[in-house]
Amino acid sequence: MDILKELLELSPRENKTKQVKLLNLSKRAKKDMIFKVRELSYNEIKNILDMAENSPKTDIKMHVVIQGVVEPSLADNQLLEHYHAPTPIELLPKILNAGEIDDLYNIIQQLSGYKQVTAQVIQQEAADLVKKN
Repeated sequence: MDILKELLELSPRENKTKQVKLLNLSKRAKKDMIFKVRELSYNEIKNILDMAENSPKTDIKMHVVIQGVVEPSLADNQLLEHYHAPTPIELLPKILNAGEIDDLYNIIQQLSGYKQVTAQVIQQEAADLVKKN
C-alpha cells in the first residue's frame, strides 16, 4: 500500500462542530440553551499552552472554551456589558457554573482529537505486511 498515494486521494478533512444543550443554564432560562462549539486546531491549542507556560495563572480550560464556543459569541459587547464583564474570561463564570464550563471543555477537547484513541502502534510484522500490499 502506498500511503502517499492514499493521502493524495483524500480530501482535506472538515472541521467538526457540535450543538451542546447546557442543562443547568436551560433550567435557569426555562428553555433550551444550546451552544455551538468547534474543534480547535493544533496551533490554537499550542498557543493556549504557550500562554499558560508564560503565565502560570492562565486558566487553560477557560481559554479552550472561549475559543471553542462559536455561538453565542462570548466576545459580544452587549453580552459583556449586560453581565458587567470586561472580557470573555470574566463573562463565562457569570453565565455558566463550573461543571458546565468543564463539560464544554471536555467536548471541545474530544472534537479536537484529545481524550480519545487516535493512533495505534502495530507490530513490525504487520507493518511489513502493509508495506508489501
